[in-house]
Amino acid sequence: MNELVKRHNIQILGKLDAKKTLIFSHGFGSQQSTWELILPAFEQRYRIILFDLIGSTFLGMDEFDIQHYCSFKEYAEDLIKICSFLEIKKASFIAHSASCMIGTLVAIKNPNFFKELIFIGASPRYLDDTNYVGGFTEKEVIEMLNAMTKNYYDWINHYTVKAIDDPKQPFLSQEFAQSLLKLSPDIALIVFKMIISSDYRKEVSQLKLPTLIIQPQDDMFVPLEVGFYLNKMIENSKFQILPTKGHFPHLTHPFMIAHTISRYLNRSSNKAKRI
Repeated sequence: MNELVKRHNIQILGKLDAKKTLIFSHGFGSQQSTWELILPAFEQRYRIILFDLIGSTFLGMDEFDIQHYCSFKEYAEDLIKICSFLEIKKASFIAHSASCMIGTLVAIKNPNFFKELIFIGASPRYLDDTNYVGGFTEKEVIEMLNAMTKNYYDWINHYTVKAIDDPKQPFLSQEFAQSLLKLSPDIALIVFKMIISSDYRKEVSQLKLPTLIIQPQDDMFVPLEVGFYLNKMIENSKFQILPTKGHFPHLTHPFMIAHTISRYLNRSSNKAKRI
């Protein structure tokens, strides 16, 4: 098995001879399995590529270098290697949370890899700033990091319930907690601190590819102001607000997410045909 394939647990599914390719990239605390509820909507029409970010699974723990993975740029380099190895051209990149900024960096550096980007719960910066609402004050971030450091397992129980935010489906919070437990507490703290402290506002303003921004109307980690900001800063973007709660709409409302993505892909395809 190729070392890159093994390192990222790369999977190629769906219609293998399809002209169109979809690349799905998960967020913090998840693995590629986070997409399994929406994949059936695309398997008959598209070639689908799944992979795991380094450090997100037991398999990737040995590959995680604390000194190396200090920003999204290093994760973007991994994605560039994956796309180069698979000879990706004009794929649709579908990302959740932190992976949205990883995809942004790749799209800026290698625009031919992607035809379009689809963001779910994206944020270029989580901290509030002058004339910018990110969702968190510096004090709140410090409190979260202290809670993680003090008792990682208690933090998981608290974090997962808020992140999923769906009392009618408590099993989703439990499943997300199990996913987080696959992370080493030390790695989880380092990665979460990097994400919550990141600032890629400059980079998103440089993004030129068509981008769909999917935003739940009530997400404690990404307020609506962030979605409006991205829509304003990304030149060729569309903003879709969903009547949902929580940071994981692809888990809580998979059919809605699949429909939203499919509709965008179909419109994009029809537009290309007219041109």
